[in-house]
Amino acid sequence: MQKTIPPHGWTVEFKILILDQITKAVVEGDNETVINYTKLQDAAYAVPTPDHYLPLLYCLGAADGDSAEVFNKICNLGSMAMTGYIWG
Repeated sequence: MQKTIPPHGWTVEFKILILDQITKAVVEGDNETVINYTKLQDAAYAVPTPDHYLPLLYCLGAADGDSAEVFNKICNLGSMAMTGYIWG
């Protein structure tokens, strides 16, 4: 049986901030907020390297103004937010 590890506080805070910022950015066309995620509190802990975050920027550009929906809000191993988005 796999043990469930609760998410760290900073992971949850960052996930909430990013979810709010992405939703707002997509709706308002303000991609600068998402591009400059490193200015958010605890960003360095939640995204120590940008390799898994940068594809999100490509998706924002490809969305061409379409609205986003969250389809996955899982957090693995206490610190890996696996949030996924669908545009359309």
